[in-house]
Amino acid sequence: MKLRAVKIYLEKLELENAPVESESLKLATKHLTIPYRAQHHMLKDVLSRFKVGLFEFGQRFFPKIMQREGWYEPEGLSIAEFGDILDQHRNMHDFYKICSKQWDSLRRIRNSSVHDIPQMSVARLEELLDDCKDLAYFMECPGIDVLVDRYNLLLNNYKDDYMGFLTSHEQKLRDQLEKIDEERDAALGDLDTLECKDFEERNEKLREDFHEKRHILMLKFQRTDRDRKPLFTRDLVRYSVLSHIRHCLDSEDSAWAAEATGALAKEYAGRGYLSQKPLEREAETDSQDG
Repeated sequence: MKLRAVKIYLEKLELENAPVESESLKLATKHLTIPYRAQHHMLKDVLSRFKVGLFEFGQRFFPKIMQREGWYEPEGLSIAEFGDILDQHRNMHDFYKICSKQWDSLRRIRNSSVHDIPQMSVARLEELLDDCKDLAYFMECPGIDVLVDRYNLLLNNYKDDYMGFLTSHEQKLRDQLEKIDEERDAALGDLDTLECKDFEERNEKLREDFHEKRHILMLKFQRTDRDRKPLFTRDLVRYSVLSHIRHCLDSEDSAWAAEATGALAKEYAGRGYLSQKPLEREAETDSQDG
């Protein structure tokens, strides 16, 4: 995330006495995004599971249309075309209009999960997930509510953890910028006590040097923020990947699924990567309970 307040500050670096505004934290909370990888995995999982619900809905209420469209499995179902059918169906038109906002959100989830689009804010993601949960309720798609609740919990954890880091990180930035300002003022004060022909040149050189120090520090701040941010979505990414893998295996023969997961476990154990976290064990428990 590139903090807007940081950008504003960088543009005003020539104003040497300009304070560092703590308002950046408020902007960060409002416009907080998650790394694209986390967004992609989460929305892909939600979409694939929702397609199963839509497929079952269509089989219940208009199986002939489903057959005509060639939708014999959930993966082949088109979200946009399914919505058009609901809109044009004489028995579903009113229902579609009532849920038009939620349906638009589902389309946004679909587009966001398959296209390289800009990162959305966490607030926008939460809105899409809640709309998806409401639509699943109306269309009697089981399991979506539990899945959305889990993702909302993970998003809240991410917000809390990341903003805690950002608060501390930005305080360090303010402290270091204040130190640079103090050093600059002291150097300029010492220069004022000297009588030299090249005063203006030396004065300008000092200001440029400290200007560069501030610029480098701000870039370092942004780089640290960018590098650390993905660490706070690790649980979200791992849950999304695990949930999607489980969803894919659920459609296969159980014996083959057991054999496949066993083979993967051996492969990754051999690489030294096998380390299941508590969150993943909770995900397994949720699946078994469901």
